[in-house]
Amino acid sequence: MYQWVKNLFVLLPIVFAYALSDTMALRAALLALVACCLASSSVYLFNDWRDRDDDMLRRRTRLRPYAAGRIATYALLTVMALLACAALVLGFAINAATGCALLGYLTLNVLYSLWLKRVVLVDVCCIALGFFLRAYIGSTATGIPISLWFSVTVFALALALALGKRLGDIRSHTDESTAAPSLPLAYSESFLRQANLGLTLLTVAFYSLWALEASSHQAIMIYTVPLVLVAMLFYLFALSRQSENGDPTDILYHSRGLQVVLLLYLVIVAVQYFL
Repeated sequence: MYQWVKNLFVLLPIVFAYALSDTMALRAALLALVACCLASSSVYLFNDWRDRDDDMLRRRTRLRPYAAGRIATYALLTVMALLACAALVLGFAINAATGCALLGYLTLNVLYSLWLKRVVLVDVCCIALGFFLRAYIGSTATGIPISLWFSVTVFALALALALGKRLGDIRSHTDESTAAPSLPLAYSESFLRQANLGLTLLTVAFYSLWALEASSHQAIMIYTVPLVLVAMLFYLFALSRQSENGDPTDILYHSRGLQVVLLLYLVIVAVQYFL
């Protein structure tokens, strides 16, 4: 369940449009968030089913309920299908665009699990597109459009996070000699570090351009740029530690500095509501 924090991207359009006071839009955004949690849970179960043999070989994943044999295959597949159907029903109940976006999210993740995750660079692009689709689902549900700079910021950030996860995967494969070889070994650590640094810089640059664009009606947003820069530095620092597995959710839960910066960021965003 802790992975559901990634689905908070659904709320970005309504938060940055400062439309939380719009009860209809807020209701639609929260329903979209629930639908996205259902869809992502279905995807995680599908991945567990597909990757069971590999998961059983790795210290970090072999205790997962399905890999450990505590859940029967038919039960897992039944729950997976029910979650996917519930997500789509809820999505189409919001509106057709949201339902289609959720269908696209599910289709992308199925293709990723079956094939695309074994294609170098395409795999991380799929992960990044998944994050963008979350934000897009929030946009279609509320009817709040997202700008070009906002879109490329989300995509660049998600791509950086995906490459960071691949760096962590390489470390886990190195530490676990019994694990079967898989895609992360196709990447070099030096490439991942350089690409991650470049995308981190691009994320800050794109965010700055979006903040300048938004400052015409949300003047305070330009002051969040230094916080975003510091947050990305904390992320890079956490990623440089050999003990980290690269999972952005784990980094967020364990980096106190990053948590403090994000809290300050949320305070600044909240202040805008009272100006």
